[in-house]
Amino acid sequence: MHILSKVFVVLVALLSVALVPLVVTQSANQATYKSQAESARSELASVNASLQTAQSAAARLETDLQVRIKELEGERSAIQSELADKVARVRTLETEVANAQVAQAKFQAGLELLSSSDKEKVDLVKKLTDQLTDSRTREVQARSELVAAEGELAALTSKYENAVQARRDLEEEVQKLMEMKSQADARATAPAAPAGPAASLGAAGETERVAADRNLVARIIDVRRTDEAIYAEIDAGSSSGVRQGWTLMIGDGATFVGDLRIIRVDVNRAVGLVELEDASGRGEVRTGQRAVARKGE
Repeated sequence: MHILSKVFVVLVALLSVALVPLVVTQSANQATYKSQAESARSELASVNASLQTAQSAAARLETDLQVRIKELEGERSAIQSELADKVARVRTLETEVANAQVAQAKFQAGLELLSSSDKEKVDLVKKLTDQLTDSRTREVQARSELVAAEGELAALTSKYENAVQARRDLEEEVQKLMEMKSQADARATAPAAPAGPAASLGAAGETERVAADRNLVARIIDVRRTDEAIYAEIDAGSSSGVRQGWTLMIGDGATFVGDLRIIRVDVNRAVGLVELEDASGRGEVRTGQRAVARKGE
């Protein structure tokens, strides 16, 4: 019985030694899976924010392009109508010049048959000559106006074609962003680890967001950076409806720069914590950039 006890103790020791590497490996894998899941969520948040900003900019730009295209179409129609009127005017003046030339020729041919005095003949010749000169002057002026109108029509047509091409380019960029979002969604929703304690980790550490109850566009007027965080101040506060907990998108033109989570609100100012900044990629948050809040987000 004494020998069996020793054998049992030895077996227990061997099992303990064998289980230690398994426990260490499982702990390391859980940390890796957790890191992968957090990275995927961060990437998805960044892509979603970029897509929202791009979609908002695309919608505004497409609206502006549609309005501009309609304006250009209206201007082109007006110029075409004016051009047609000027062409008709040129034709009329050409007819008047031809009639004046015919009348002058007839007058010269029948001048010898007239029994009036020399003074009457001179006055009549001068009158016909003045009419002919005036008709030719108006014809030249009308032709100059016609050339200018044709130049305006060509320039307007070029602007119209550029606006249509800009809208097509914008639609292609939005389509690419949609494809990027789909890929990020697929990576974020793919299972990163087997079920276990790590699988219960989620967004517990995320700060609760408050949805904006209105659309708002503000400007960043100050940026402060510390070792722990980045803070930005905007030129809108409670008087504009800003509330603590709002999340605004920071944009530089049509480029998404980061998010601004509001942590303190005054009457005409508000301060927030900058999130999702990618200084080496999309650039740093700085003064003068736009901060946009969208209703319901």
